[in-house]
Amino acid sequence: MFSTNVCSPVHSDAYVFSLSFTRTLISETCQQRAICDHCKCVFTVKHMLLECPNTAVVRDKYFSSTTLKQLFSNVDARCILDFTKESGFYQAI
Repeated sequence: MFSTNVCSPVHSDAYVFSLSFTRTLISETCQQRAICDHCKCVFTVKHMLLECPNTAVVRDKYFSSTTLKQLFSNVDARCILDFTKESGFYQAI
């Protein structure tokens, strides 16, 4: 008989996003800093999600968090994913 692994992750958009997001977090400490195309400052997770002035209107549509801790504690991951897609940051991660 063939058995299936019930622990295999489902490769949904949210799963793929979480993997990409984790890689972005790791790369912030391990590699040379990337520069934000919009405002020419250091491209960090915090900048992408909370600070970039170019995406303020889109950000306000999805969440109003002021810290990363607040964002990840109170905002559904799908909202964060949708924000990154609409703001154009999804391709960067």
